Amino acid sequence: MAPSSDSPAWSVSSKTLYAHGVESVLNETAERSSPGLDYSYLSAHYAPKWQTLDFMDQVDRFLAMPKPRHAPKETLWVFNFGFWDVWSLSALPIPAGKAAADVMTRDFFEQVERLYEASTDPRSIAWSDVQYTPAPPEPETSAEAGNEEAPSEGPTEKRGEESAGDEPEAGLSAEDTTEYFRLLIPRVMDPSLLPGWRDLRAQLPKVHSKAEQMRNSAELTEHWNDRIVDGLVEWVRKENKKAGEEENKESKRAEPEADNPD
Repeated sequence: MAPSSDSPAWSVSSKTLYAHGVESVLNETAERSSPGLDYSYLSAHYAPKWQTLDFMDQVDRFLAMPKPRHAPKETLWVFNFGFWDVWSLSALPIPAGKAAADVMTRDFFEQVERLYEASTDPRSIAWSDVQYTPAPPEPETSAEAGNEEAPSEGPTEKRGEESAGDEPEAGLSAEDTTEYFRLLIPRVMDPSLLPGWRDLRAQLPKVHSKAEQMRNSAELTEHWNDRIVDGLVEWVRKENKKAGEEENKESKRAEPEADNPD
């Protein structure tokens, strides 16, 4: 679900929650005349971009797609949200930006949970068929071979059939051979460190200068990454049954592939 090159920029993880954060700041400062509390520029320069696809939109579109004829044997889910969230939230006061980041990261893992639940449904496009083994190619025949007997290759098994070679090794249960739901969530880089910070951000009154928002960006980047790590740990610890399992049986969760913070 990688966006196309002509897709609008500034795709935050949740348009609705970001809009609520902007609206709350505008409502709280609407009747205050102090320049430091004038955030009216948010409506013009940092308004929600409703034409973009946020995380929920992308998950909705993906789960609505038909299941492929041959499901992949395994799937690595890569979620790369957060950069534009920090970029946009840096224009808000720090307390409001952190509050919005908190609810947006919680929503982030709600969407991850939707994909996890769909991955346990064999009818879903999110399903990975860990038992799938491609059938070996048929031996090539040559016209010059004549009546020569082709070497014995053994029977070709159809997909879904079981054979002795497909049985789990002795001492291993079916649960031991089950693949994990794996996901990769890169840490967000501070957008104020990039050249586009100076070139693309709007010129605002000095009291809301780029330097002030650069400080906000640094603090929000660390806050966002911390909330993602906390949310991932909490999500992995959750109990969830797989399709066909008893309610009191805990399914295996993801083994997160954390980026090296160094």
